[in-house]
Amino acid sequence: MDNTPKDDIKLLIGGDFAPVGQIETNRLQKRSSLFQKELVELFREHDYTILNLECPLTLGNDKILKTGPHLKAHPETINDLLDLNVQCVTIANNHIRDYGNQGVHDTLDLCKKNNIDIVGAGKDADEAGKVLYKTLKSKTIAILNFSESEFNIAGKDYAGSNADEPINIYYQLKEAKSKSDFQIVILHGGKEMYELPTPMQKELFRFVADLGVTAVIGHHSHVLSGHETINKIPIIFSLGNFAFDDHDLSPAWNRGLLASLTITQGGTVVYELIPVIQDWSSGEVRLAEEREKAEVENSIAEINLKIADENSFKELWEKAISSEHKGWLKTLFHFNKVERFLFRFPLIEKFLSDKKHALKMYNVMNCRTTRSIIIHILKNSIDT
Repeated sequence: MDNTPKDDIKLLIGGDFAPVGQIETNRLQKRSSLFQKELVELFREHDYTILNLECPLTLGNDKILKTGPHLKAHPETINDLLDLNVQCVTIANNHIRDYGNQGVHDTLDLCKKNNIDIVGAGKDADEAGKVLYKTLKSKTIAILNFSESEFNIAGKDYAGSNADEPINIYYQLKEAKSKSDFQIVILHGGKEMYELPTPMQKELFRFVADLGVTAVIGHHSHVLSGHETINKIPIIFSLGNFAFDDHDLSPAWNRGLLASLTITQGGTVVYELIPVIQDWSSGEVRLAEEREKAEVENSIAEINLKIADENSFKELWEKAISSEHKGWLKTLFHFNKVERFLFRFPLIEKFLSDKKHALKMYNVMNCRTTRSIIIHILKNSIDT
């Protein structure tokens, strides 16, 4: 029985939802729902529910030029969101523009047609940056959604996501605070398959909290992460996946969190993290069983300790990126196939790693002005 006072506002926020694979097949073949009954009931118990829609819902086939996979799902999968009573989707993420303007436009139109609120992307940069306002129990809640920049960010005349640039965040939040009682900031970014926030993420999330919001929540890493509270403001670094079929990755891929936030009329926030599991064989998404729940909670407690210990946090990040050292050097130095092969041998690696070139690349990447120039030039070379 839910004993929440009637004036309190209950929000439920989930992680990455890509209705591909078994979820899409199940919907198109009109099988039974892949969502556990108790999970559906949990969604219906909350006043407002949010998932991150990690791909466009479109029949379009025009892929954008990018690295990495292109994701999309059939428009019929909108019914999975409706079955779950999802009232809002965040779409500032790295896949929403995978099928260009049409993919974004189709998704926006489909959600609007089915009375599902959208935030974080739009037909251009101005629309993508619009704050979503929702009045619940006489209080106005502002929902802001941002994404790291890949191939997904909206421009002056093309569709995409809302960029997570600090200046962008500051001004959108400034507007939101003038028009709302509570502000929920949802950020999509970080290092995939890494259980900790990156140092930049940790700094950004705390910066947002310092601006005075109700809660800061993240996803994108596809694995659950930890959380902390700064000046009574909850920061949840990653909710992981809600439902996202991919059988070739770590078992951590199919474990995620739902953040249940209870906001009192006075502004106090109480939150609970509820583990969810996607079954590999059937694709079913369900609430974690007691044993699974205990495992997740123990894992999160360990992650929280790593986040809180600055020395350990830094050492773990250095260890994580050192394992990718050679791979990134191969990319930055633009080696051919022969050079890539020879790079495996320590003596030849030292010879091929031209320090003068490395110094030049460091300056280009480290200086904001030169970095912005290079990004602009590279984008123009791709577009033409």
